[in-house]
Amino acid sequence: MRKFFAILLLLTAFCTVPVAAQKAFKPIRAYLKANNPGEALKTIEKMAADSAFAADPRLYDFGVQANVALNTALNEKIYLKQKYDTLQFFNSIYGIYDYALRCNTVELQQLAERGTPLRFANSHAQLLHKHYKNLCSGGRYFYRKQDYTKALHYLTICLDLPKMQALWGSAEIPADVNTKNAVLALRSAYMLHDYQTVWKYADLALLADTGIIRKNIIGYLVRTARAQADTLAYLKYLRLGLDENPAEPFFFTELTDYHTARGDYKASLALADEMLGKDSLNALFLTSKALSLMNLGRHREAIDCATKSQAVDSTNADTYYYLGAAYYNLASAVALPNNINTKAYRQALTERRNYYLLARPQLEKYRQLRPDDRQRWVPLLYTIYLALNQGDKFAEMERLMDEIAASN
Repeated sequence: MRKFFAILLLLTAFCTVPVAAQKAFKPIRAYLKANNPGEALKTIEKMAADSAFAADPRLYDFGVQANVALNTALNEKIYLKQKYDTLQFFNSIYGIYDYALRCNTVELQQLAERGTPLRFANSHAQLLHKHYKNLCSGGRYFYRKQDYTKALHYLTICLDLPKMQALWGSAEIPADVNTKNAVLALRSAYMLHDYQTVWKYADLALLADTGIIRKNIIGYLVRTARAQADTLAYLKYLRLGLDENPAEPFFFTELTDYHTARGDYKASLALADEMLGKDSLNALFLTSKALSLMNLGRHREAIDCATKSQAVDSTNADTYYYLGAAYYNLASAVALPNNINTKAYRQALTERRNYYLLARPQLEKYRQLRPDDRQRWVPLLYTIYLALNQGDKFAEMERLMDEIAASN
C-alpha cells in the first residue's frame, strides 16, 4: 500500500506542470478561437517571461499559430484589394519564424536533456518553406527603407535558417536568392558598423555575378578592413578590387595613399607604372606618378608626367599644383654662388627666376581652381612673388600668410 501511494505521489508531481500549463494556455486558445491573434500574442509574451512556462515548446507554437492567423487576415485583404498595413504584414511573417525558432531551441534542449522527441519541427518546417519568399521580401522592403537593423534581422534568418536541418529539413534555396540575400545583409551590416557580420557573409556575397555589385562588395570589404585596422585584409581586397576593376579610381587611389602615407614612394611609383602599362593615357595614373616622382626628388620627370596628365585632362587641379611645385622645387635647388658679382651668380639667379616664372601660372591656376586650399598655394606664391619683385601680389600673400598663422 505504501508503495502504491509513493507511485501516486510521483505521478502527481510529474503532472502538475502540464496541467497548470494547460489551464494557463486556455486564454490563448480562446483568443485564437475568437480570431483575436493580437491579444493571444500579448498573453504569450507575458508567459514567455515566466520561468514556469518559458521552457514549454507549446507556448511558442501558439506564437506561430497567432502570427499565421495575423498573416492570413492580411493576405485576405490583399486578395480583396483592401487597404492593409505592409509593416504589420512583414511583422507577421517575421513572427512566424521567430516563434518557430524559439520553439525549436526549447525542443532541441529537451531532446538533449531528456530525449524528448521533436513535436513541432515538421509542421513548422512546412510553414517556414511556405513563407520563405515573403521573409526575403521583408528583408528587401526594410533595406529599401534604409531600416538596416530590421533588414538584417530578416536577412540573417533567410541565410542562417536553411542550415538548421533539425528545423528546416533538406529543402534547398536557389543560389541566386542566397547570394542576393548575402549582398543585402553585408551592406546592412556595414551601415550598422557590424563588421563581424560583414565578414560572415563576405564569401557568399562575392559570388554575385553582376560586375558592379561584386565591385561594390569588394569596396565594402576594403572599408571594413580599414575600419578594423586589419592591414592584411585591407591590402588583399584592395589588390583584388584593383585587379578586377583597373578603371575604378577608388582602389588605385586608396592603395596609392596607403603607400604614400608610409613614405614608400617607390611602391606608389611602381603601382602607377604598373597601371600605366594597362592604360598609358589615364590621367589619374599619370598624376599619381608625377606626385611619386616629386616625392622622390625627381622633379624633371615629374614635370613631364604632369604635363602629359594635363594634356589628357585639363580640368584636374592637382596637375597644376604638381607642375607649379615641381618648377618651384627646381628653383629652390639652384645653388647661388657666394659672390654676387660673378657671371656664375647671374646665371644661377636667371635660372632660378626662369623656374619661378614657369611655376607661377601653374600655381595661379591652381589657386583659381582651389581657392580654399590656401595652405598649399599661399606659401609657394609668397616666395615666387618675392623673388620676382611683384610687390602688390607679395603683399597679398603676406597678409594671407598672417591669416593662416593666426588660424592655426
